[in-house]
Amino acid sequence: MPPVHVRMVEPGGLPPMSRVVLVDAPPPPPKNEVIPPRGGGSRQIWLPGHWRYYGHHYVWIGGRWEAPPRAHAKYVVPHWETRGSEHLFFEGYWQLL
Repeated sequence: MPPVHVRMVEPGGLPPMSRVVLVDAPPPPPKNEVIPPRGGGSRQIWLPGHWRYYGHHYVWIGGRWEAPPRAHAKYVVPHWETRGSEHLFFEGYWQLL
């Protein structure tokens, strides 16, 4: 599994800059994940899985439980957007409130 990086954005800040991924073919539909029991404390929230594009194909990155890096932070999920005939990937990040 690729490494997971924590990205935080100050209140009112712009989303973090990340490597832009442009793909001609849309990602597959999200997988149905079985959410395991929370294992590391009551502060953890479920971060859903998503498709990433590596090399020349899509790879599913499974969801996970994670505690916010600070109090008053919400997670903005990674997502794909379609613009014309291209599909762009946007990294997930923690937004400080």
